[in-house]
Amino acid sequence: AGAYRQVQPGDCVVAFSHKDLFAIKREIEKLTPHKCCVIYGSLPSEIRSAEARKFNDAQSGFDILVATDAIGMGLNLNIRRIIFNSMYKSNGQKTKILSHTAVKQIAGRAGRRNSRYPR
Repeated sequence: AGAYRQVQPGDCVVAFSHKDLFAIKREIEKLTPHKCCVIYGSLPSEIRSAEARKFNDAQSGFDILVATDAIGMGLNLNIRRIIFNSMYKSNGQKTKILSHTAVKQIAGRAGRRNSRYPR
């Protein structure tokens, strides 16, 4: 326990199951003063956009993002750094380690142009 005690504003924790997303959110909100937004692929687009707006708004009080690789789906996010909860992803039948390409694509969401946290 306590793996996420050191998260900082702008961090995005990436996980690959809904169960993990919400467990991580609970842990962060219990152990730190931070509040989390959650984004995943099957979340309705209006809610996904609302969560992104909350996370991007420095005044909202929501400064940590817990998400799946859905963060790569057309959202502009002010992510400072990516923290992978796991390097394994399941497709429902098989669990595979993330490819180097997938890791780079997800990690590339941090420090983007026009972000509060440029590289």
